[in-house]
Amino acid sequence: MSEIVKFKGVVDKCVCNKADFKIYALNVSSHDYPEIKQNKYSNVSILGELFDLTLGVEYEVEGIEQETKYGYAYRVTNIRRESPKTQEDMYLFLREILTPNQARVLYENYPDIVERVRDNRLDDVDLNKLKGIKEYTFNSIKNKIVENFCLVDLVVEFQGYFTMSVLKKLYLEYTSVEKIKYELQNNPYKCLCSLAGIGFKKADGLLLEIDKISKQNIEKGQKPIISFTHDLKKRMY
Repeated sequence: MSEIVKFKGVVDKCVCNKADFKIYALNVSSHDYPEIKQNKYSNVSILGELFDLTLGVEYEVEGIEQETKYGYAYRVTNIRRESPKTQEDMYLFLREILTPNQARVLYENYPDIVERVRDNRLDDVDLNKLKGIKEYTFNSIKNKIVENFCLVDLVVEFQGYFTMSVLKKLYLEYTSVEKIKYELQNNPYKCLCSLAGIGFKKADGLLLEIDKISKQNIEKGQKPIISFTHDLKKRMY
């Protein structure tokens, strides 16, 4: 596997936007990252199965360099942004998908909304208190938080073997890293095959590969990707 490089950059524009594939141009400091190759437009191309990135926001990227017909680009293995820490940061984040008034109302009532979504503490969120924010809009902000601040934990946990779209489906189904780990360990085929777009053949190939790598990791004294509770060769489902 090619070496994974890390760098930070501010999203300048979206070059390609498909459901399962996106390309973004990032402004990356050549002074801070002299080894990162820029394209002919003096920015850095990243690509892969990405969620929607926000223009003008800085992301930390982990990716693999590859040469394309348009020049060098980096296939993303993980991408993250800083969680909002100050009131100003929170307003800026919420205003990415809400009006200024909606952002203010949500912040005034639930200033810890990012932590609430990450910890799945939403049972006591009262939409009646949120003037101008109905269920559809609230689900939009929840999905934005999941994509920007929750999937990163899953990419790290499963060492990049699941794509962003699969991880998002898993998270929306089970709402926590621990629950996902439990289901994959104990009911791996049922867990994956219940997701849209994943059949038995695809799940089988992926799980057997993860099982092989996990056993190799254990032999090396390293952490397995998933510690399955039964022999996958029996193809239990």
